[in-house]
Amino acid sequence: QGHARTCPRCGEMTRQPIPPQVRAHVLGPRLSATMSYLVGRCHDGRRTVVEVVADLFGVAVSLGSVSDYEREMSVALAAPHRQVLEQVRQAAVKHADETGWKRAGKRCWLWTATTSHLATFAIQQGRNWQALCALLGRRGGRGVVCSDRLHAYSRLGLRRRQLCWAHLKRDFQALVDRGGEAEPIGRWGLAEIKRLFALCHRFRAGEF
Repeated sequence: QGHARTCPRCGEMTRQPIPPQVRAHVLGPRLSATMSYLVGRCHDGRRTVVEVVADLFGVAVSLGSVSDYEREMSVALAAPHRQVLEQVRQAAVKHADETGWKRAGKRCWLWTATTSHLATFAIQQGRNWQALCALLGRRGGRGVVCSDRLHAYSRLGLRRRQLCWAHLKRDFQALVDRGGEAEPIGRWGLAEIKRLFALCHRFRAGEF
């Protein structure tokens, strides 16, 4: 609504025109962001989003509006996404992983790379070295990459790759559970992991 006031002396009404950036939208930023979140993060269909918005917020929107605000959100987030992606690629240490995903009904892979402060995601067609480079940059970017044992990470080389400690711990525990000649190796590995993380916690606490 445009603000309007009537002059008490001459009776003329003066209206403040509604800014073009407001007139260009029928929904506010919070509701449009909520719709994009439901589609992009929660994987709700557009018809479901229309129903949710109508039932919970009492707002009638069309399927086309949901799609339009999706595209607008993608454009708005493009620049921040590029900034985060570049900082993750340049980070000295990052964690990478991938999981199955669907896009337009087709199987894809959702790749992620994270640091202690940032996280970036990319949907790729494959689960291979090319997909990893598409996320982290040419030749896997720079820095050390913490990951599981997926073959795609092996091309980083030993100097740039750290196996996930959770995976290693499970492997050593499996040796203990299996018993036999491998059990002592498993117990040694679990003890070393416990000792390593105890030292790590002490270091972070400033003890040395």
